[in-house]
Amino acid sequence: MPHGSRPLQPGLVVVRGDGTETLAEATDLARRHSVILVSGETTREAFARAATAKVAGYVTVPFAPPQLIATLTMVLARRGPAFTRREQQVADHLLQHARAPAIAEALHMSTNTARNHIKAMFVKLGVRSQQELINRLLGRPR
Repeated sequence: MPHGSRPLQPGLVVVRGDGTETLAEATDLARRHSVILVSGETTREAFARAATAKVAGYVTVPFAPPQLIATLTMVLARRGPAFTRREQQVADHLLQHARAPAIAEALHMSTNTARNHIKAMFVKLGVRSQQELINRLLGRPR
C-alpha cells in the first residue's frame, strides 16, 4: 500500500436480523457507516428502536426488491450534504415521534426554527407531510 493511503471503509452496511444482539451490532456500525437494518419486526416499537440506534434505513421481511432498492436509494441520497447537522438532529427526534415544540425544547431552539428545519427536510426529500417524511427517513415506501 502506498505511503499515506489507508484501507477503504464501507460507507453502507446492511444488517439482517432481529433482537437485541442485532440492534447492538447495528448501533455500533451506525457510528461509522450508514446502516440499513433488515428485520422481521414490524411493530412501532421496533421502528423506534431502529431510529434510536441511528440506522439510516429499515426494511421489513418479507420485502419486494423495489422496497430494498427504494431504501438503498434514499439512504445513499441522504449520505451526501442532504441534511445539515441540525436537520439530522431534528430528524432523529421526529423518528421518536416528537412534535416541533418538544424538538425545540430538546435542541434549545425556537418552535419556529424546528418547524423550519422540518420544512427544509420536506423540500430536500420531496415529501408533503410529516408522516411521509418519517416513512422516507425509515426507508419505507411512500
